[in-house]
Amino acid sequence: MKQNKKTVSPVSNKGRNIYVIVYITKSFLTLLEDKAIENISISEDG
Repeated sequence: MKQNKKTVSPVSNKGRNIYVIVYITKSFLTLLEDKAIENISISEDG
């Protein structure tokens, strides 16, 4: 997709990166409450 003013998000890359890192970190810590680290995988369903 060609980027122009209509297709580029107003949120900066830095802002998106911070959001993703925070979301992944929170999700990982939530998983650790229920499972041992060796039982967690990226491809796990549900």
